[in-house]
Amino acid sequence: MPSSTINIRVDDSKREGLDTLAKATGRSRNFLVGEAIARYLEDEAWQIGKIMQGLKEADEGLGADQEEVDAEMREIIAVARVGKTDRMAAV
Repeated sequence: MPSSTINIRVDDSKREGLDTLAKATGRSRNFLVGEAIARYLEDEAWQIGKIMQGLKEADEGLGADQEEVDAEMREIIAVARVGKTDRMAAV
């Protein structure tokens, strides 16, 4: 795969951390930076995809309204509190 050169500026502590990681892993700084960028792009693409999916579903009237979400969260919290009380009684 063809590659390109880009220049970036990082503070000294990040450079030192990168050097330490490169030495510990036996990888070059360039390899590690390339891996970090690839992971970042993958994570951001996933997140943007999920946001777009959510917006599409909202436009289609899918999902729950705020009152439904609030009611479900209250139920989850109540169940968790009961479980915590049960665990504390067993001690």
